[in-house]
Amino acid sequence: MTPTAFLPVPHPRHLILSATAMERIAASDPDGALKAVTEIQNVFGDPGLLESMVMWADAAGAFAWPETPRGDPVPLHYQYVDTKEDVPADDVPYGQRWAGRWIAARKADDRDTAQALIDSAAADDMLDDCIAAVLYVAAHTVDGALDEIIGETE
Repeated sequence: MTPTAFLPVPHPRHLILSATAMERIAASDPDGALKAVTEIQNVFGDPGLLESMVMWADAAGAFAWPETPRGDPVPLHYQYVDTKEDVPADDVPYGQRWAGRWIAARKADDRDTAQALIDSAAADDMLDDCIAAVLYVAAHTVDGALDEIIGETE
C-alpha cells in the first residue's frame, strides 16, 4: 500500500476518535490520546491514521491561518507552546518541523509537497513519529487559538 496525503471523508466514528485524540493531547493526556489513536489503527488501519492526520492538519491550518484561503501559500513559523515565543526552525525537532511543513502544504493545497513529505517520512521509517507530531502540533495550534478567541470574548 502506498500512503497518500489526500483521502476521502472518514466514517463518523473515525471523526470522533480523531477529535478525541486531539482533545486528549491538548489536555496533556497522552495516554488518552494513545488509546484513541490505537483504536483508529485497530479499526481503520494505516489509511485511517493518514486520514486522521489530514483532519488534524486541516483543523490546525484553519486556526493558524484563518484569513488565508485554502490553496494560498502560507508563512511558516514555530512557537513554544507555553510562552508563544518564536523558535528558529533549526531548533525545532524533526517531527514537529515536518508536521509544520505538512500542515502548511495541506493548507496551501500543495499535493506534491504533502505527498513528498509523506514518502520521505515513510522511507526514513519516521512516518509514525511524524503522524504523532502532526497530532501534537495540530492539537496545540487549535487549543492556543481557542484560548485566544475565548480570551477576547471575556
